[in-house]
Amino acid sequence: MYAYLVRVLGAAGYPRPRRRVIGVADQFVLADNVAYHGSDARPKRPSLPPPRRRIRVPIVVSAVLAGAAAAPVLDSFLHGSGTWLPIGVRGEVLRTWWGVLLLVTTAALVALFIAGPTAHWITRVAVRSPWRSLRRLRVSLLGLMAFALVALLGVLALTAGASARVALATCPTSPMVSVLAPAGSLAPTQELAQAYERETAADNFGCPVARLLVYAASALEINAAMAAGWGDEKHVQIGPAPDVWLPDWSGEVRQATADATAAGRTLPVSGARTIASTPVVLAAPTEADLADGTALRSMIDILRAGGWNAAVPDPSTSVGALARIPLYRRTVDDKTTAEYLARLSEMEHHLDQSLDAGKFALGSDATALLCADGRVRGRTAYVVTEQDLARFNDGSSCGHQARLRAVYAADTPVLDRQAVQFAWPQTSERRTRAAALFADWLTGPTGKEALAAAELRPVGASLGPQWGLQPDVSPRPAVVSVDLVDDVRAKYQRAHRYGRVLVAIDASGSMGVATTGGSPWQVAVRDVAKASDGVGSRDLLGVWVFQGTTVRKPVPPAAGPRRVGPALRGIKPGGPAPLFAAVAGAVNAVGPSTGERVTAVIVLTDGEGDNASAINAGQFRAAVEGKGVRVFAVAMGTTGCAAPVLKTITAATAGKCLEAEPGSVAEPLETIFGAVL
Repeated sequence: MYAYLVRVLGAAGYPRPRRRVIGVADQFVLADNVAYHGSDARPKRPSLPPPRRRIRVPIVVSAVLAGAAAAPVLDSFLHGSGTWLPIGVRGEVLRTWWGVLLLVTTAALVALFIAGPTAHWITRVAVRSPWRSLRRLRVSLLGLMAFALVALLGVLALTAGASARVALATCPTSPMVSVLAPAGSLAPTQELAQAYERETAADNFGCPVARLLVYAASALEINAAMAAGWGDEKHVQIGPAPDVWLPDWSGEVRQATADATAAGRTLPVSGARTIASTPVVLAAPTEADLADGTALRSMIDILRAGGWNAAVPDPSTSVGALARIPLYRRTVDDKTTAEYLARLSEMEHHLDQSLDAGKFALGSDATALLCADGRVRGRTAYVVTEQDLARFNDGSSCGHQARLRAVYAADTPVLDRQAVQFAWPQTSERRTRAAALFADWLTGPTGKEALAAAELRPVGASLGPQWGLQPDVSPRPAVVSVDLVDDVRAKYQRAHRYGRVLVAIDASGSMGVATTGGSPWQVAVRDVAKASDGVGSRDLLGVWVFQGTTVRKPVPPAAGPRRVGPALRGIKPGGPAPLFAAVAGAVNAVGPSTGERVTAVIVLTDGEGDNASAINAGQFRAAVEGKGVRVFAVAMGTTGCAAPVLKTITAATAGKCLEAEPGSVAEPLETIFGAVL
């Protein structure tokens, strides 16, 4: 017995046993008595020594090291990130010295346990097993157990360390992912971001793995920013360079890429995938006599014949441009080019008059049209996307529920929503990885659920039959392309009614105060003169100046070349501002909008208030309401569009206020001219 213990305990790394010998009894052999069990009893299997130290130690050490390296990978796959390093708090723990020490300590404890008691336990199982192959695999089994224990216990150690990290020191700093959305899709994109943060926080101790910064801009602004390389100026005006862009349709990506290439730049697009789609529909009350499968052009003709209005988004938006592709398609009825152009003009005049009748803001997208407070909503149909209609009906977009039904045209465009990832040089690898995880989530099961909740049609999924939709209808997509969109916008400029615009510039004393880049008066004169050069030859543009008790008319409304700069050069700012009187006079001067022309007044002011008019706010509203003229305000002061006087003049005329950046009014002027002319 002593000889056996010396051999076994020594091989297992335990202290050698001591013995006390009296006589020669230590040489006796203790064995089973075969006769006692019977003559047919099987002899006991011979004993099997455990693996020797020189074999056991390298196997255990190698397996433990491999298990420690595999623990983060296993943790990552168990929690769905699928990367070599766990995301969220567990990944943060591994980036700290104490997190690595926690994993190393776990591996060391497993090594001590495997090298000793487990080795003897495996040997005993192998001895008693009837399978001879198990005896040969006892060394391999020892390494496998070492690897499995370290990997599993390492995952538990990371989870325990991450839980302690959050409990003792709150959540670590998550990477910020910039998500760019079109102006009309800001709210649903924010909902997607919130759903992603909630889901990742649920399995990450309440800490989202990334913070999503969602911001929006128009397609034209995005194209300009991409072509310019998204420098500091665009960072201030729009937001940071996007990590993920969710455009309205793939054509916006192709257009931005082409604009950047024309400017000598290459967009750092690292990936693009289609995540969902939404067709363009005609949203109409139930009493409208419209049937699915009819051409969109025929639907507009039916509405016009029945005395209905048709509100179509501005062609500068994706929906407005794509919807006009089937409307502008030439048919056999358009025998000559003159007849074709006349038909386009007639249709656009009807659409323009529909906007006038409903007091819709010019340049509106689909959401702005649906959410406008018009008086003719009961006799108006809207060309919008299926998503816009569903969100309008359920109250998500406007805050109140309504009931319009979706009518699917035979030649309806379908917008394919994409997730575009960027790899800007200044973006960290951690932020890029977080952006990729968000894009992957959008194509996963829970991401598709979130897309469906935002009323989109995810790839491989469908919507529920609610909110006036017909999810079982699979509209045949119309042929659309970037070239067709450009062609539509060019034809729109010819078919659209001409404009009559009057620009009224505030020349009061506060406008003459010097600031960085020049006084507000100097900035207004400079940028108005530049903007006038881009006005079409058939549009009428005039410039007024108001100060004190005087309203000057240096540039009367006229077509053709205009000398705005020289006409305003001799005027010096000073005195109070007769704002109400100037705007009321300008509204009367330009006259109402008609089927042939659109009229508007643009006011450039710092919004310091009206302190020189002979009329008050109530008298002003009475003088301008119902005149058919929209008033746009460009706020150049520190108060911005929150100035009470600017709210009064825009609310009374179904106009809009835009805030200017310090030292420039070029961008708001370009936006207004693009919407009106």
